[in-house]
Amino acid sequence: MSRNTNPLKLLWFDCAFGVSGDMCLGALVDAGAPFKPLKELPEALGLKGVTLSRRTVKRSGLRALKVSVKVDEGAQKARRLRNVEGIISKAKLPDAVKEKSLKVFRAIFKAEAHVHGSKLEDVHLHEMGAADTLIDIVGSVLCIELLGVDKVTSSPVAVGSGTIKCAHGLLPVPPPAVAELLKGVPIHTGIEGMELATPTGAAIIREISKEFGPMPDMVLEAVGVGAGTRKIEGQPNALRALIGKSCRPLKR
Repeated sequence: MSRNTNPLKLLWFDCAFGVSGDMCLGALVDAGAPFKPLKELPEALGLKGVTLSRRTVKRSGLRALKVSVKVDEGAQKARRLRNVEGIISKAKLPDAVKEKSLKVFRAIFKAEAHVHGSKLEDVHLHEMGAADTLIDIVGSVLCIELLGVDKVTSSPVAVGSGTIKCAHGLLPVPPPAVAELLKGVPIHTGIEGMELATPTGAAIIREISKEFGPMPDMVLEAVGVGAGTRKIEGQPNALRALIGKSCRPLKR
């Protein structure tokens, strides 16, 4: 029997300037993922009062795509893991998308339970369980599926340094949940004095990527740049997604 030597479609995330959920979503849409299925995603998830939009912005002189999720008052609420599992399991989406999305969310809940010393079923995720985070995670997984990617890899992740204020008070950077999520993943400081990797972004990269390291050998086909919300002086608050065909057969 002859061995299949067809090139694989590869996706490499360039996390040199950090990663967040909206940056992942913007980079994948900018790289060619169709936007129409994303606009229909709130309905597929049964989320009312949620809409998506996109616009081109600049981050430190670099063009990037910002995908924004607008949530009406009342649609943004805390959810437990069982609530998120129910929403995703009932969604009108491919089984592979639901399975991978649940994997990302379970990683977040486990990390939060660990750092707060709580039982998994007792964890309430306010920002993480909100409608916009559901869109960021499920939307990113859906985009990868629609792009027909065979293998996802990533660079080491810039996490930042310093401290941040949150609902629990002052926390170190990377925040405890991000540090827990990125165990086993190569990280570096990047720009100092601010948070560069969010729990949502860290979970997506950790659970979706098969390997971490330099960009793989490939014939480059598309480059997407996804913008974060903040404007950071001296560097683009953006994530790149590079997509191409492998130059030689790769072991799966």
